Amino acid sequence: MLDWGLLLTLTTDLNQYSDIISAVKALKQVWNRVLAGLRREYGRIEFFTALEFSFKRGHGACHLHIVLLHIS
Repeated sequence: MLDWGLLLTLTTDLNQYSDIISAVKALKQVWNRVLAGLRREYGRIEFFTALEFSFKRGHGACHLHIVLLHIS
């Protein structure tokens, strides 16, 4: 059961990458930088993530949904 948390979504612009694999790798690098900053500010961080590929417009843009637990 979650008491409270914060939802964060990181999204890629596929026009900036040569392929979907490069976009996913870049997305993971951005998340690692965000996580490092959060850890500097808050110490230990509890979270879970879900990687999603959106095909609504036919291009498969990747999104990383992150739930940060006990942060407001």
